[in-house]
Amino acid sequence: MRSAPATSATNELLTRDGLAARPLNHAAEAQQYVLESGAFERCFARHQVRYAFGRADGEDDAELIESLRVQAANGTNLLSLFALIAQRPEFKSIARQP
Repeated sequence: MRSAPATSATNELLTRDGLAARPLNHAAEAQQYVLESGAFERCFARHQVRYAFGRADGEDDAELIESLRVQAANGTNLLSLFALIAQRPEFKSIARQP
């Protein structure tokens, strides 16, 4: 049995990610919605950390993920974002499994 959709304090319908739902009439509006929400940057940052470390992200990764999200939102290029991860001590010490 499905539960009722969540609502915010202003009674807006919220999506699973906590974003306010709004009607979208075409793809350009959907693209703008995603850009304004910050969802793309959050998803990008989280998945890059998962990929780079070869594991699920955890609480210890929150600071790095937030740093990547902020820099991505501010237009930092991909090379610089990848370098942020590669320069981390934990990235340099990943143990390889046989």
